[in-house]
Amino acid sequence: MADDPKTEPSIELGVPELDAEHREQLVRMNHLVAAIAEGRPPGAVAGELESLVGYLEAHFLSEQIVMRERAYPGYDAHQQEHDEAITLMRRLQERYLAGDLAASEELMRALRGWLVGHIQSADRLLAGYLTSHGVARP
Repeated sequence: MADDPKTEPSIELGVPELDAEHREQLVRMNHLVAAIAEGRPPGAVAGELESLVGYLEAHFLSEQIVMRERAYPGYDAHQQEHDEAITLMRRLQERYLAGDLAASEELMRALRGWLVGHIQSADRLLAGYLTSHGVARP
């Protein structure tokens, strides 16, 4: 896993706002992974986890507003993917708070894979649509 999300060109979509938010998601995810791997106190890990979940929820809402404003035809499927990620994150929170650290690490790896995959597929389609509908590339 890269320490600097800017080293992952596969997450760059050419829509500055989306790219900045995706980089921030990976920064927060990396902080959480480090907190778990370093065995930080449960309160610190829970704080990193809540930071990531809160940011993802805000980002997803922001994307969904843009999709609705631009009448994005893939809205329903894209929003469903967002819902699945939040469900996965809430499951991670529950397991971590219950003391199931092994399950937490597995879910964290699964979420990171999901997030990068979502950016490379669903968000890439959205970025193409937005670009073709007047959202300028940098």
